[in-house]
Amino acid sequence: MRFTVSARQRFVYFVTALYVVGALLWIFLSDQLLSALTDSQSMVWLSTVKGVFFVVTTAILFYWGLRSVPADDAPANVTLINALTSGLGQQRSRWPMYLVAAIITLSTLALHLAWTTQRDPMLILFMLPIVLSATLGGMGPGLTATALAAISTEYCLIPPVFDWHVGDPDILLQWGFMLVNGVAVSVLSEMLQQAINRAEAKRQLLDAVISGTSDAIFVKDMQGRYLLANQATAGFLGKPVNDILGRDDSALFDSGSAQVIRDTDSAVMASGAIRSHEEHLTLPDGSERDFSVTKGPILNQLGQIGGIFGISRDITEAKQAALQNRLNQQRFEMAIEATSDGLWDWDLRTGIVYRSPQYYAVTGYVAAEDTHDLAFFKRLVHPDDLPHAMAAIEAHCAGKTAGMDFEFRMQTRSGEIKWMHTRGRATEFNSDGSVARVVGILADISEKKQAAAALREQQQRLSRVIEGSDQGYWDWNVQTQQFEVSARWEEMLGYRAGEMNVSLSNWSNLVHPDDLPVAMASIQRHLSGNSASHEAEFRARAKSGEWRWILTRGRIVQHSADGRPLIMSGTHTDITDRKNSNWPSAKPVPCSKAATKASWWSMPIC
Repeated sequence: MRFTVSARQRFVYFVTALYVVGALLWIFLSDQLLSALTDSQSMVWLSTVKGVFFVVTTAILFYWGLRSVPADDAPANVTLINALTSGLGQQRSRWPMYLVAAIITLSTLALHLAWTTQRDPMLILFMLPIVLSATLGGMGPGLTATALAAISTEYCLIPPVFDWHVGDPDILLQWGFMLVNGVAVSVLSEMLQQAINRAEAKRQLLDAVISGTSDAIFVKDMQGRYLLANQATAGFLGKPVNDILGRDDSALFDSGSAQVIRDTDSAVMASGAIRSHEEHLTLPDGSERDFSVTKGPILNQLGQIGGIFGISRDITEAKQAALQNRLNQQRFEMAIEATSDGLWDWDLRTGIVYRSPQYYAVTGYVAAEDTHDLAFFKRLVHPDDLPHAMAAIEAHCAGKTAGMDFEFRMQTRSGEIKWMHTRGRATEFNSDGSVARVVGILADISEKKQAAAALREQQQRLSRVIEGSDQGYWDWNVQTQQFEVSARWEEMLGYRAGEMNVSLSNWSNLVHPDDLPVAMASIQRHLSGNSASHEAEFRARAKSGEWRWILTRGRIVQHSADGRPLIMSGTHTDITDRKNSNWPSAKPVPCSKAATKASWWSMPIC
């Protein structure tokens, strides 16, 4: 079982051992010193003074040690010196340290007075309170301890005592050295604390960056053991930071991923340069992730490579999104290529218009002839249609319409005039809500226009034929029961065009009661497939109230997707004069196959 000691535990062990050794040495040496320098009558009082001095000094050191204890998550490579100096560098109020400086300086004076009343002053003892005050409190407390030591020793210890005159030049020299050393120690301690504070501020800033980033940041030694790892690294590995430090990649990853990492680490350290690459790793939870990694060597004081640092960013989702975007782009391009429509993409911020290859195929131009702006489009539009086209474009760009959809004539490169249909809509907007980008398509509808014109011409010819034959025609939607009739159909019964309301619900009011069953039976036979067409003679009530004889013919001209009858069309012919002339009633002569087809699908009557 592998046992690791954290920086916090190591510091606690060290401080405890130091206290035990220091306390034992103090007890032994101080007792020996007392027995050698004092008589038995002064022993009790001096022991008390010695104890007070010990308590004060150890309390200060204890306070310093508690402030220097590393955090639970501190790196395992934090040294004892680093921990102790971090305690010095912490921001705190210095005013209590002035009181501490005065107490330990005066305690030293009292101890000195008790030990050396008959001897020369030991000014070196006062360097201890000066150094402690300067180390823990900085220049202010250090100078305070120095001033108190200088004044108290000169007045209370240096002969003649209780007099500001110094008789012995050697003692005066020692006193001067103590004063100079105290000032120097105070100034140097202040400079050290300021340097420590600056270093601590930088360390905290760096720690905030390392801890706050979502990128994994780590440092490893030459053997691949982790010396530093941030919370992002711990999150990817699913382990606390302390469980990562001191371990190598083979203990954290599967063999394949660990080998990939070792290979890249070796390549970076062999090159001695910072490198960036991608790594595909299997994490401890079994998930596979892609990382963009930057690694570089760490140099020691001799300029030799002593380890490696790394920054890893999880790019799995970004790579998947990029792959999906490429697939979508490919599908979009294939869809554009599969259609005959041209694509255009207008960036209003730059004025640049992209046009697809199919756009040029429709217009006959090539990309090199395109100015890639709106002016190119305006140059191709027929002058008569340009105002209408620009009005539609400007209305949509102004936010007045949901999209643009209009037809216009365009002159191709060969000079041919073609009918075009364009549709488009805004896809991006500026921060103020104005349109920033419009995308649309351009379709050649010339054949559609020609077909529509030909159909209109055919319908006009058909109408003229029907009008010339004095027949009316009708259309019946079998599913919706909607009935439509021509103007001549209504005129046969004395109505004006559009005056009648023709529907199955009022059919009984229009057809003679004796003839209605015959007409409906003919229709039903045809709908059920028992006859090729519907044909019947019946009497219909005219507007004047008289009965007019009508010959009706029709058939199903359109079926639904499931084969049911959908549209039934036919004609009405007024045969009243023939009936009144007592012409023999005979069945109509069947038309030829071609004529029948023309009759029921194109509606000329044979």
